[in-house]
Amino acid sequence: MVGLNRSYPEANVPQYLNESGRAMLAAGQTDCLHDAALAHPFLNAAELEAWPGSVTDNSELSKVVHMASPLFREGAPTTPVLLYHAIADEFAPIGAARALAGKYCAAGTPVQRAENPIGEHGTEAAAGLPAALTYLTDRFAGKPAPSTC
Repeated sequence: MVGLNRSYPEANVPQYLNESGRAMLAAGQTDCLHDAALAHPFLNAAELEAWPGSVTDNSELSKVVHMASPLFREGAPTTPVLLYHAIADEFAPIGAARALAGKYCAAGTPVQRAENPIGEHGTEAAAGLPAALTYLTDRFAGKPAPSTC
């Protein structure tokens, strides 16, 4: 939410959050992703919502998310991609990650998907970090990119 608010100030992201969500947004302005994940493990998106329903199903906020998502942009990377994702991620639903992998695979981009059945958005950022660093180390070392396409 901090990233969306910073990138798209005209969207007024805080309007979609309750008092607790706005406080977290304000307090997290200088956090790196790891700090935020450690500060709020197992955070449920429903705890941040300004009204009943789902933050990710809000049609106005979804417009902002679409602007930020590579799924809705033309083209695909020409370099290999690792997509690691928690299956139960409520902020970035797994279906969108699978669709993005399919889009990239169809374009010929080598994609390695790693889906974690445990955790959610914040915990996966930390849990997936070792695999992401290994993936990058291997690419810089010239090792062939694995693909699950």
